[in-house]
Amino acid sequence: MRKPADKKIRIVEWVLYNEQVLRVAVEEERERETVDTGKDPTARTAVRHATPIKSLMVEGREILKPEKWLHMLELVHEHIPKGDMKNVLQARYKRREHYRVTCRKLCMSQSKYQNTIRHIREYAQMVAIQEGLIKIVE
Repeated sequence: MRKPADKKIRIVEWVLYNEQVLRVAVEEERERETVDTGKDPTARTAVRHATPIKSLMVEGREILKPEKWLHMLELVHEHIPKGDMKNVLQARYKRREHYRVTCRKLCMSQSKYQNTIRHIREYAQMVAIQEGLIKIVE
């Protein structure tokens, strides 16, 4: 499948593909952060977790508000309709299966697979817009 021309869909798809890398990067950044709250380790941990990370460099790409992107992914996985959309989401973005393998497993045509991917991208994009990660008009 070709790379989408729309920049907004490309960033959404990149986040879908790189969920684990993004999670690890956020965890590492949280561990690396130092907050001066005196000698109280509990206060240090609380302040560190309460302050959102503004941006991260992940695989050469700057991701603004990475924790909000992770929250967006949780919402997508939680609320995406069951059935083909959920199955294709898992196959393509979690297991990274080739489309032919997924089509064979789910007994679907290539065009249905591509339409399902388009619907997944659009759904994830709408959730990202709702969460304030993507602007409709700039």
